[in-house]
Amino acid sequence: MKKNINNQIDRLSARTLILGALLLVVIVGYFVGRGEDGAKEDRGNNMSGGVVMTIDSPENYQEPMIIKTFGQMLQISPLGAMAAEREDLPDGTIFYREAYPNTDVEQIKYPNKLKESLILKSANHPDSFEYRIDTQNFSWEFDGEGNIIISRKNELAESMPSSDGGNISAKRMKQYSQDQSKSFKIPKPFMVEQGRNEKGKVSAEIIGDRLILTPDKEWIKNHNYPIVVDPTVEKLPRIVEEVAEKRSYNSLTFLNDDGSYTTMAHVGHINYKEEGGEFQIVDTTLIETGEGWKQDRASYKSKFPRYADEWMEFENMYESGGAAFSMKPLASHTEGQLIRDESDEWHDKKVVYKDAFGDGNDLELIAGNIAMFKYVKLNQKPANLSQDMEFNFELELKPGEKLIINNKEWNGADEIITSEQIGITIANGNTSYLRKFTVWDNQDKSESISIKISKQNGKIYFTKILPKEFLASADYPVYTDASVSYYTGAVDGSVYTNTYTSWATARGAATGDGVSNTRTDREYARSEFADPVYEIFRLFLPFNSSALDDGATISSAILNLYGGYIRTADNDGNDYSVVVQTSQASPSALTTADYDQVGSTAGSATYDTSVLVEGGWNALILNTTGLSWISKTGYTLLGIREGHDMINDPPTGKITHEYAISESAYDPYLSITYNVTPTATTVTDTPDPTNPGRSVSFIYDWNDDAGDYIKIKICKTNSLTNQNCDGGYWASSTDFTTADPAVVVYDVVGDDAGQTRDYWAFACDNSGACTTGTPGTFSVNAQSTVPNIKVRGGLRVR
Repeated sequence: MKKNINNQIDRLSARTLILGALLLVVIVGYFVGRGEDGAKEDRGNNMSGGVVMTIDSPENYQEPMIIKTFGQMLQISPLGAMAAEREDLPDGTIFYREAYPNTDVEQIKYPNKLKESLILKSANHPDSFEYRIDTQNFSWEFDGEGNIIISRKNELAESMPSSDGGNISAKRMKQYSQDQSKSFKIPKPFMVEQGRNEKGKVSAEIIGDRLILTPDKEWIKNHNYPIVVDPTVEKLPRIVEEVAEKRSYNSLTFLNDDGSYTTMAHVGHINYKEEGGEFQIVDTTLIETGEGWKQDRASYKSKFPRYADEWMEFENMYESGGAAFSMKPLASHTEGQLIRDESDEWHDKKVVYKDAFGDGNDLELIAGNIAMFKYVKLNQKPANLSQDMEFNFELELKPGEKLIINNKEWNGADEIITSEQIGITIANGNTSYLRKFTVWDNQDKSESISIKISKQNGKIYFTKILPKEFLASADYPVYTDASVSYYTGAVDGSVYTNTYTSWATARGAATGDGVSNTRTDREYARSEFADPVYEIFRLFLPFNSSALDDGATISSAILNLYGGYIRTADNDGNDYSVVVQTSQASPSALTTADYDQVGSTAGSATYDTSVLVEGGWNALILNTTGLSWISKTGYTLLGIREGHDMINDPPTGKITHEYAISESAYDPYLSITYNVTPTATTVTDTPDPTNPGRSVSFIYDWNDDAGDYIKIKICKTNSLTNQNCDGGYWASSTDFTTADPAVVVYDVVGDDAGQTRDYWAFACDNSGACTTGTPGTFSVNAQSTVPNIKVRGGLRVR
């Protein structure tokens, strides 16, 4: 596997030469810290074969530091600094003496980081340190852990090479531009007394284009100078190639420029299996035919007719296939129009039949990723609302197909009214679904509706029933759907209460009053006081994240939600969205019993109404707690609670945060960045025993599926922190290497004579992941008794 990934990186490097003219390269890099003996470790090059960056440190500290990357330039300028001249030390360190009163500045560049140390030498240093960061091309935000994320403002949407030799189109990659825009991270700053590990607090504040760092004065009073304040700038991983072998039905995985991976796990399916069993990316763009339009690049095939009163067709292609049936609206002979306007989220995938059901009542057919959507759109309030409104379709089944209604096979004769999902099964038991039916308006009002199945003159009819009460109070246009899908899948949606006059009762209820998970545009987290009752909606978002490698070490994750209707009438600071963990009984079903299956621990920062975006992507960054919820073997169950619900604060108005759901063109996804931990095959030491004054060679046979480079650590105890042996070490690599096996050498000392020494061997890769310790022992003779073999670039006898 290691060889395959290295070939993949070599192939990618060739492509990078082609892209190189478009990219300004930067080395900012990977900070490993100090070496085992206290010396600075080798900084090396970026050894992943990916894109790099350049950092220009100024000759005078008052001038800006410049980072260039992807055609853009980030400037960081210290404010209030002195005209300290740059000193370049032999080991590559850049030093500015007296950059501030009683303060030196040290800069060390690593392959993916720049580490700047503010060295407070004595009292009367500045109380705070202020930097101006260029906000013309970049924006910045806190991530909830105290880290600052710096993102490009301009959207980056470009095609992406794939390991199968193809490309993912720029149009498809546009959905991930939110992730691609994140360029740098400033980890939460801290300070230490030089030579000690205890960390002091350094507060960070963003005001306009200024970053202000303020060390804790009380902590400084209780510690000795020099004190080192550590603001670091890290380059965030950037995806450079899609790894086709890692596709699943609901996820794509990308190789990053530092050798790590990022998996985009969606709620719904984004891939399908072709006849040969290989996963391909869903593309339901409609192709025009003589009879209308068709698509066949999903887990279902569909045909849309030229005219509204003709047959539409659906064929289930999922796994071993399923039902194939047809539906025909009882509508006028209206010609359909393919929507090509790119401002419509369903452009090139939607056909509209204007006034198909009478003046102002349109039929819309949409080829979605996971379902064929059949909308009836009422553009205006009906003139006569003395009774419920009905829309009729004829349903034609293939021989042997059966309808399953209310969990029973329909006898083909009785008229049945239901609001439940309807199954269409074939002889082998495979099933397609007419999903639960909904009506919703132009604001945020929605409710489930009933449909009627009947048989007349040998024909099966399907009738949608729209309640007159809903239509009378709705804000138009009004939509109603009949989604036809090939699987039940993960279910995202809301569970709510809306009948209690007591806030405490509404919030603490064990069971909800209803479930909203059948809309095909958006669902929501909401708190509202709708006098005299309180309404609380809790949003459930299940992601199948089993495509992650079993050995994945997760470094970051972002919940990406496309904003719909986001408003507040109670702007008190508690009107926010926050990520929580959920525990519903099933990821493929939501019930009222799931209402209280939401956690009260925040898995992200809080995102106020004022920062959430309508008509764009919102990136909710998971904190350390949120990362711990990610499953590598099944579903990661996340949810959104509105702030008043989260902290138990009764609202005085309505706060609603609506987000697009899996049935929409902007399905939610969880982007997970991880590294694959290296593994040890064998670890041996030779010679054993060795002689006093000689050496022991440790031979480490290893593997890293990510194709990373490694260092070997031979520790004295089974404890490793930040790639340093906590209890000291016998031997340690100085450089990252691809040599397999890798060899490190320990030269024995006088105290070793006659002793048997314990060791634990670790391999740590250039993405920061380390193996567990492999234990062993080596012995040293009391005096020289045998020839000594030493391995250094080969075997030789001493």
